[in-house]
Amino acid sequence: MKTNQPLILLLLLCLSVSTLAQNGDYSIGARSTSLAGASVTITDEWALFNNIGALAEVKNLSVFGTYRNQYGLSELSTIAIGATVPLWNGTLGLGIYRYGGDLLNEQRVNLGYSYQLGLVSLGLNMSYFQYYVEDGGTSSQMMIDFGGKAKISEQLYFGAHISNINQAELSTATEELVPTYLKTGLSYRPNESIMLNAEVEKNLDDPVTLKTGLEYQIIKVLALRMGFRTEPFISNFGLGFHIKHLKADYSFEIHPDLGNIHQVSFTYQIRRKE
Repeated sequence: MKTNQPLILLLLLCLSVSTLAQNGDYSIGARSTSLAGASVTITDEWALFNNIGALAEVKNLSVFGTYRNQYGLSELSTIAIGATVPLWNGTLGLGIYRYGGDLLNEQRVNLGYSYQLGLVSLGLNMSYFQYYVEDGGTSSQMMIDFGGKAKISEQLYFGAHISNINQAELSTATEELVPTYLKTGLSYRPNESIMLNAEVEKNLDDPVTLKTGLEYQIIKVLALRMGFRTEPFISNFGLGFHIKHLKADYSFEIHPDLGNIHQVSFTYQIRRKE
């Protein structure tokens, strides 16, 4: 078994690069994924990872978690957990993110705060990032994210988020940097049942990615979602359930070359603002 580890490690490295490489882009949560990641304008607990600027409107004391399995390989799975606490005129969030297995993994601890200023909310996220490759050692860095959300009208919202502003190094030996991502988008909500999101994402080293997502609230407790993104073209679908203090979400992602990704998420609102 030991003799196969270099081959397995090479396979994992190739798959990691071809599946967004993970480092730098920490968008997570089944709701976000089912909308193809077009979530920069969404206010929910997962804004701690997706756009810290949108977290201020989450006025609940909550705990949340998610599990994502990529292409049926446990070595490429993602786990994230977190909690939100209303504080002053905003919300404090603490989250832990882990991607990978024993041979290759990334871990991140988030501490973020978002503050409400009228129709605008702004947020700052400080992260401790650790990257490990077997026989390659461990690299640890601090990362800073900044984001914001604005209500343009009753139906239109704007959001923007930039991760790794300080351009932390992935490896001091090679001077390779953790990718810096800039995301900006609009959300159109003609009524309480429909949300249509459009978003642009740019990694400084890669082409622009376009993302669109649609959420339709069929009934109060059930929502249907779908989304599409480019570079490469990926389609997403999902369901969301919200019953009293519990929210549960599922997403199904179809990659044209590598296969399917399943993700489940939950949120439990310990103390909910009515």
